[in-house]
Amino acid sequence: MSGGLIKIREYEMYEYILENFRNSSLKGKTKNQDEVIIKDIFPYGCTNHSTSILDLKFSAEKVDISYETISTKDQLWIQYGIINLDLTRLLIGHGETDIGKITLSTCKDHNEVIKKMMTFKTPLLSGFINIKDTNMGQFESFDSYFNALDENIGKVLELLSLAQSTYLSHCRICIYTKTPNLNYQDDYKLKKLIMLHAKTKAPSLGQPLIKYGEDLYKFISTRTLQKYTDLREKSDLNIAFEWYLESLSHGVIQSKYLLACTCLELLKDRYNGNTPILPEKLFSKQYYPDLKKNMRTVLNGKGINEDSEEHKNIRAEFYANLKGINRTSFLSSILRLLNDLHIIYDDLFPNIKIIPKTRNQITHRGTQETSPEELFDIYEKLICLIQRIFLTLMEYDGYFLDRNDLYKRKIFTDFISLRGENEAK
Repeated sequence: MSGGLIKIREYEMYEYILENFRNSSLKGKTKNQDEVIIKDIFPYGCTNHSTSILDLKFSAEKVDISYETISTKDQLWIQYGIINLDLTRLLIGHGETDIGKITLSTCKDHNEVIKKMMTFKTPLLSGFINIKDTNMGQFESFDSYFNALDENIGKVLELLSLAQSTYLSHCRICIYTKTPNLNYQDDYKLKKLIMLHAKTKAPSLGQPLIKYGEDLYKFISTRTLQKYTDLREKSDLNIAFEWYLESLSHGVIQSKYLLACTCLELLKDRYNGNTPILPEKLFSKQYYPDLKKNMRTVLNGKGINEDSEEHKNIRAEFYANLKGINRTSFLSSILRLLNDLHIIYDDLFPNIKIIPKTRNQITHRGTQETSPEELFDIYEKLICLIQRIFLTLMEYDGYFLDRNDLYKRKIFTDFISLRGENEAK
């Protein structure tokens, strides 16, 4: 057990262990000589049964059990146990990726588990991601391959979370190797088991963005995964996913709307790069001094001079706010994003000014001028707009469920303008 062990009096032992072993780890072997590593222990109970036996109760972030050594020459089947995964409409198929062939499968009593998730809003293990035909030849060791695999599965889960419209995470990893057995074509033996204290969120289980098996597999294909990887690193698209999914899971419509607006804010900010109207140096040297001078003249003419502390503070506020004049407006940034990507949005927002106007009302006043029903309609259309931005950024050309048309299955490229298609050709 790692950590600072010191000699203490017996009656102090329990409190000391509970207090000091919050980030400890255990490493050892089972009775069958299987290697066990338990990481990030958080003890919550300690009982002394005898002078030599201490019963320690704890939770842990990760339990890693290795039964036998795994070689890069082994033929593997790796199974990730997934929380919140709804595969009710799953069709037979698979996805080809750089990490291997991916298939999705349901847990036992899948439909009953989904009903429990929907009824009690409880995250449960409901399905699996399976990886076979792994490509380990290019890696020096199994560990280097597994690290690359685990990173990629994290991205696959993020894409599936977007497709399912609810947050997914994995809680268990089973690694099997194929054994030579003439009687069975697929006979695998468990070589490694990893159990995780998974990050869980209550399933929203609303209408998904992408539902059917063939569409799901296309969405997590090598092409989409590579594009998402680039966007994740350059544009924080995974953080935008988080804001989007949080918006779907909240109950209060005002909160849902503000979370969706935050997602949109991040998308337009990363796309436009916070570009000012004029270059900052040009604005500071050639425009700001004259603006400040003219503002001083106006304030003096209105009697707001520097004779009192109150007036000094008022003038300082005006001068500070003058620098914000050079900032591109929310509306202009959104329009630039939509027009550059050739996204069709007129069917959602004939006047897109309603998005920032409603956001500002809720943010600054705590309520909105429109009725709750009207706000819900604006929110639904905003979610549709964000979905179109996501799919366009990832250059997705498959089918999705159109939230704006009773969730009908449609080809996504129909929502990109002809001008954009011609330029792409």
